Amino acid sequence: MDILPIYEDVTQKKPYLGQCDRVRYNCETNEGHWHEMMANKRQIPFKTFINSVEMHSMLDDDETPQDYIRDAVRQDPETATYISNWGDKEAMFLQVAGFEFIFV
Repeated sequence: MDILPIYEDVTQKKPYLGQCDRVRYNCETNEGHWHEMMANKRQIPFKTFINSVEMHSMLDDDETPQDYIRDAVRQDPETATYISNWGDKEAMFLQVAGFEFIFV
């Protein structure tokens, strides 16, 4: 039986780094981090992703992470979530419609 926590500890979740097209060009090392992240990506289930990242900063007020991913899949059936690395940190990202939404 799964026991759910009484509260969600968002401090243990990966914060949102940003969307790939913005993050890649913030500094010279980010382009290399992005290429390495893409080369080392491994697909993970949506549930694992949702439970591991803090998505609230990119959601509308009444939107849940599940709603966001459901809409992304409707827009792009090839939407997927991945685990990889961003430099020396573990990273997770949502890939949809040619964009990566990165959490580190």
